[in-house]
Amino acid sequence: MASPKQRFEEYEPADEAFHGVAPSVGQGQRSYDLIAAQCGTTAQTLEGYAKIRRLKPNCKIYQHINNYATKSSGGVNVGIKNIYKISRRNERRPFSESYRMLLWHGTKPGNVPGIIQTGFRPGSGGLFGGGIYFADRIGKSLGYTGKTGSNVGYLFIAEVNLGKVFKAHHTHSNYTSAPPGFHTVKGNGSQIPTWRQNVSYNGAILPCGETRQNSRFPSFDLSYSEYIVYDPDRVILRFLVECTW
Repeated sequence: MASPKQRFEEYEPADEAFHGVAPSVGQGQRSYDLIAAQCGTTAQTLEGYAKIRRLKPNCKIYQHINNYATKSSGGVNVGIKNIYKISRRNERRPFSESYRMLLWHGTKPGNVPGIIQTGFRPGSGGLFGGGIYFADRIGKSLGYTGKTGSNVGYLFIAEVNLGKVFKAHHTHSNYTSAPPGFHTVKGNGSQIPTWRQNVSYNGAILPCGETRQNSRFPSFDLSYSEYIVYDPDRVILRFLVECTW
């Protein structure tokens, strides 16, 4: 657990509880106000769903996430505006399994409040059936990310309890769950992280290495790997990243 000093160094002062209500404009705005203004909701609504804190750019996890975006963008010029740490009210306890990853999920700004409220829910359809889709390269997730009138977009970083992973070389649109004996599915892509450059965040893998060519197979159905979860209880929201591209 972080010490009080570490927590103070991680978060912007306006987001610390002892600072009270911040001014309504500029740097003094609270995280709730900033997100609500872009995503069509109210600060009070967001505050009822989760504890949200804006990270300082000089803290380690901010820098790791910034590297994660830069090195996985596929040549897209991604600029990080803010990173928010999300702790949903009545969230589940941390996972005990060892194979966990911090993965990207892009969405439209209008969907952000609902995801913060209820967490992720499996969708219908998709290359690997009805599930919750994540990626280890932001270049993949940007394709599902809409922009606000201010030309910014939002992506979640979730801690995904992958468990035993079925690695699929081809797509399977009829899946409703992982194959017997497996917890999740990974669709192998041709562009993958350099795994030796990974870092750890509370025991979860943050795959922030440079993108490289996957040489395991001569051809791939996917450009980027996708991770598909069919059980929402295997996912915990960790961060919301506000960016431009």
